[in-house]
Amino acid sequence: MRSTILKAALAALITSAPLTMAFAAPGPTRYVPSGQLNSILTDVNNADTRISQERSQRLMTPAEAHGLKAELSSIRKDAIAVNRDGVIPMGEYRPLMGKIEKVNGQLFGEPYYRWDHLN
Repeated sequence: MRSTILKAALAALITSAPLTMAFAAPGPTRYVPSGQLNSILTDVNNADTRISQERSQRLMTPAEAHGLKAELSSIRKDAIAVNRDGVIPMGEYRPLMGKIEKVNGQLFGEPYYRWDHLN
């Protein structure tokens, strides 16, 4: 009896793990004491990938994709400009993350994390 319960629990765990990853939306990463540039660039790259996927699936028009990619390019340039050895001051980090949230809100429907509460 124990081995049957163990096997059933293991089977349930194995089959549910891929599903949890499929439905998990990548959210903005949080402020890290060091490595803010990497954090922002990761979020920008994730959003860029999502735009490419939606464009290839014809879920958005070329004009929408171009506009969102231009916004991401602007965010990337701003992050690199204020970068100091991988560290971005919190006063610069919050607005950049707010811009990423805005793009993600357009991709996912509604922002799933709000940086407004930090101000």
